[in-house]
Parts: sequence; structure tokens; C-alpha cells
Amino acid sequence: MRHCAWFACGCILVALAGAAFYVWISLTADISASGQILSISAFVALSAWHFGQGDLHGWPVRRGWGGPVWLTRGAVMVGLPLLQPQAWPILEAMAGSALPRPPVDALGLVALHAVVLMAALPRQRWPRAWVELTALSVWLVAAPPLIGFALVFAVWHSWPH
Repeated sequence: MRHCAWFACGCILVALAGAAFYVWISLTADISASGQILSISAFVALSAWHFGQGDLHGWPVRRGWGGPVWLTRGAVMVGLPLLQPQAWPILEAMAGSALPRPPVDALGLVALHAVVLMAALPRQRWPRAWVELTALSVWLVAAPPLIGFALVFAVWHSWPH
């Protein structure tokens, strides 16, 4: 039964990603940058959810905290490379126009995730969570966006699968 639930979640994520891709393709041809920004934002949000869920699968998260933990972890994994100045020309080229800068910086993303982790995890799990969050954050901020994300994807995210 549990595998059916995971399969259903996977199907929903694939469907949502497909819808975001469809919106991106269909709106980029005919409509202003707002449609492109919407579709890129949806794609990034789905990616954040996926990466956070995959990274923290099996962690002893308190009931009701799964979503916030997964989303904030994914926001760190996907957001830190995207917040680097080198990433903005690529994102703006994809959108076809200038994009508004997000109201949060790298430190804000990491701090938000740290607070959510402290609320969601049992205290004995905090040391491991802090070490992982620190290593992940330092790597994603120090490395160029493409290299940082590629290695996080290849080593950190894909390995447990």
C-alpha cells in the first residue's frame, strides 16, 4: 500500500511538471513575460519539492512538518544556485525579459530551512541535520551554479536513489 502512495505522488509530480512545461512552451510563444515567469516559477517550485522530498526521505520528521521540511530543503538545493549572479542572465533569457529579484538571499534561505528543521526534527537528529545543511550550503554558495548543482544532483541527490 505504501508503494502505491509513493507511485501516486510521483505521478502527480510528473503531471504537474508536465503542466508547467506545457504552460512554459505555450505561453512563451504568444504571451508576455508574465506567463514565462509563472511557468519558470512553477518549474522551480516543483523542482524544490522534488529535491527536498528525495533528500530527506526517511528522516524522522514530526507529523505535519513533511511539506515545510521538504520545500525548504529543496529551496536550499535549487535556490542557492539560482540566487547566484551568474544564474540570472540564463533565467532572464529563458523568461525573455528581466526578472524581479527574489525577496530572500542565500543566508535567508538557509536560515529558514534551519528553523524549520529544528521545529520538525527530534533534538537528537539536529547535529546530523546541521552538518548536512552546512556542507550543502557552503558547497552551493562556493561553487559556480552549474557545477554546484550538477555535483549535488549527481552525488547528494541521486546516490540514495
